[in-house]
Amino acid sequence: MNRARARAVMAEHGLDAIIATTTENFAYLSGLQEVDRLRQNWLSRYWAVLPAAEAAPVGMLVPRIHLQHAAQAGSAVEVIRSYGDYSYAMASEDTLTDEERRLVELRVPPSLADPFDALAALVGDLGLAGARRIGVDERMLSRADFATLEQKLPQIELVEAHERFREIRKVKTPTEIETMRRALRITVDAMTDAIAAIKVGRPQSEAYEALRMGMARHNLHARNITAGVGPKAIWAFAQPSARPNEVGDIIKFDHGGVYEGYWTDWGRSGTIGAPDPEVARRYDALLAGQQAAVGHLRPGVTASEIAGILEGTVREAGMPDYSRPAYGHGIGREIYDFPAIAHGDDTRIEAGMVINIEAPLYVLGWGGLQIEDTLVVTETGADYLVDYSRELFVAG
Repeated sequence: MNRARARAVMAEHGLDAIIATTTENFAYLSGLQEVDRLRQNWLSRYWAVLPAAEAAPVGMLVPRIHLQHAAQAGSAVEVIRSYGDYSYAMASEDTLTDEERRLVELRVPPSLADPFDALAALVGDLGLAGARRIGVDERMLSRADFATLEQKLPQIELVEAHERFREIRKVKTPTEIETMRRALRITVDAMTDAIAAIKVGRPQSEAYEALRMGMARHNLHARNITAGVGPKAIWAFAQPSARPNEVGDIIKFDHGGVYEGYWTDWGRSGTIGAPDPEVARRYDALLAGQQAAVGHLRPGVTASEIAGILEGTVREAGMPDYSRPAYGHGIGREIYDFPAIAHGDDTRIEAGMVINIEAPLYVLGWGGLQIEDTLVVTETGADYLVDYSRELFVAG
């Protein structure tokens, strides 16, 4: 968590604290990464509270049944509370493991039945009873939920703050960047496994499965698996197919997933056998645009300027009608984080942002191509998170 940036954002918006409700923001504040797996439905409340005061502890609230996850995974959160009930019998304190002892400690504070009462109590435990204004991540709260929370904390002005969380998260810490680098290496290695699995006469589904398993073997939970071969190259989300691969097929990878709470997104293109001249011509234009955008990515430029450079270069390189809604995005706890590399997004690029730059092409009746890289913005430019050949590869 970038706590210094969080304090600065809260100060800018006059907030005494922020409350996380969504999976990605809860994980960001708490360090617990498995909330997306544990959250059973809309009514499962996982909330974390970050006070603005520098020395104040962070707090979190979970269903009592999931205190066991905090006991096993560990957490840097100082104040952990629960709601609801879940009971254990205990044989003897002398036989408890360290994790079991931790669970017993976590169960000492009383668990309230109602999560809103429990959150109000947690706010008080964190020394925020006298707070004037608190930002609440509204995306996992219904209007009725928000109104209930206002009733429980009548002395505090509650304001929507989901965008404040995204503003905080868009600049990454060195630790976050290294986690994302490890994740992307797994993603790229899985692609090389999938390329090796593409053989003439074999079904496209084998590449799909090799890609999925290449990520899963290293605990990267695949969420977007596109290993499009032949007619499947047109799709942004290609489903596996039994169609046999053929010489001349276009191959398009656009895939990623979640590793330790952080997303990856990656794209490359190739062919089975030597590429058709039209494939090579179009790909060269896309690559020229993507590389021009990468070359201009640095602090101070706007996201829309980067989009314009990519689009304009592709058009000048021989595809005059080329146009996409977006040419990349921030990435981190969400696959589409701030900013969008798109016309109309005037967010200024900052050092520490991690940004994907991509030049996709989808032509119905012909096929699709993709070139996508993840970069970390430095003080003077941008570096590839993982550097890998951007040439059309040949498989089969």
